[in-house]
Amino acid sequence: MKITTLLNAMRDDLSNNADLLAWCVANYGRAPHIYSKGIDDRNPPKPESHYPVIVLKGDEKTIDSRGQTQQVIVVCGVYDDAKNSITGKPQIIEYAGPDNLEDFRRLVRDIVRSIALDGDHEIRLAATEPMDAPFPSHLCGMVLEIIALTAMGQDPDR
Repeated sequence: MKITTLLNAMRDDLSNNADLLAWCVANYGRAPHIYSKGIDDRNPPKPESHYPVIVLKGDEKTIDSRGQTQQVIVVCGVYDDAKNSITGKPQIIEYAGPDNLEDFRRLVRDIVRSIALDGDHEIRLAATEPMDAPFPSHLCGMVLEIIALTAMGQDPDR
């Protein structure tokens, strides 16, 4: 399994997903920006104009007798300073961004976990964690493991 093939499949499924587009337009008025195969650190996505954002990047690859495991880092981000009001509790200040980020992350996770790949594969969420970002940007990262099982006699690095 080539990492570029995997990232291209994820990119295509995300960019063609009607539910993802509808959610982003309903919540942020635009389609998500998708950066495949990393980002240019010299010119990173601008929160005000490039969020919601999805960044796909290949990571560690391991090969053993059972097959290979490819890790993909997926970063999701929203730019959101909206406040939620809590009925009867005006002293509570709560921002909508973290909740919207979690909804966005779950939607992205479900789409990339359902991509169609050749052969016997399993895609699982290995880790997820919030990332530091200046308010009102909200970011989180996920590590997905794509496990390609190898039949006897096959080259595990196919």
